[in-house]
Amino acid sequence: MKVSGDDYARLAGRAEELVWFDGNRAYMRMVEGHCSALEINARTGMFVCGAYELRPQVCRDLARASGNCLGERDAKSERPLLALRLSRGQLV
Repeated sequence: MKVSGDDYARLAGRAEELVWFDGNRAYMRMVEGHCSALEINARTGMFVCGAYELRPQVCRDLARASGNCLGERDAKSERPLLALRLSRGQLV
């Protein structure tokens, strides 16, 4: 997911942790197939954005439960589940 200059500034102290650069383009860092800001509670199976208040504009523009949101969830739904299995020590 692209990160603008304004997004990078909003991420402030967490920017270096959450953003990687490809030349002069910035993107949210991905870890095991999901955004590095996604926090996974292996015990409860809950997923939470750890940078919600600081999230990039593209995340802000994707209205929860909108058609676009549901499409993204459908297309990428296995990514956080894979991370959850890994965090629980389960083989993939």
